[in-house]
Amino acid sequence: MSRKTLAATLCALLLTGGTLGLTACQETAPTASKTPGSETTPIPSGPKKWVDPLGITTEFTTEPSESEDPLNINAQVRLNRVEGAVTGQFENTFARYIVYFDGEPAAPLQWSATGWQDEVIADGSGEPIDLAGARKLQIVIAGVAYPENLEDPHDVPLTKSLDPAITDATIELPFEGYSRFQIAAEEDFPYRVTVLDNPTRLVLDVKTPTILD
Repeated sequence: MSRKTLAATLCALLLTGGTLGLTACQETAPTASKTPGSETTPIPSGPKKWVDPLGITTEFTTEPSESEDPLNINAQVRLNRVEGAVTGQFENTFARYIVYFDGEPAAPLQWSATGWQDEVIADGSGEPIDLAGARKLQIVIAGVAYPENLEDPHDVPLTKSLDPAITDATIELPFEGYSRFQIAAEEDFPYRVTVLDNPTRLVLDVKTPTILD
């Protein structure tokens, strides 16, 4: 008896057993074998999401803004230097200024920002500050003392941003516990201010039309 005939005979006998026999006689579709290395991982489309190395997620604004207690001068940190650069990627490209301070703050560093104005006023003299640019933004930083270890304490190192949209930048030495940092541009760009610890820093980000390669 051939194998085919034997299989047919067994199915006929199983069919007499009802449903179980019918199930046993149903043909099973062959399982396709996978060739090693044949599977591919989908490649996501579009640009990768840029992650800020400082972890800043504060929202941007063009209006005046301030910290919780902008007049509190109890931090008592010393002004060190200001560094400027263009940072970010894709739609998150902006000019970034970081104001560094020496010393451990006795209280959280406080600040207030004027928003964009036609002019900003120097502390003490009350005279307009000469900045190249039609619109000015000033940040008043509270609780700042004079810098140390500078040959000329009036010459605080300031590296201007490489972003051509920011036309000028300057910082004033502390006066009665407050220091003022100003930038200028030809239009009102969204900005944000953030205070970071270890070391103590005030970060100013200004979102401009600059595009990074």
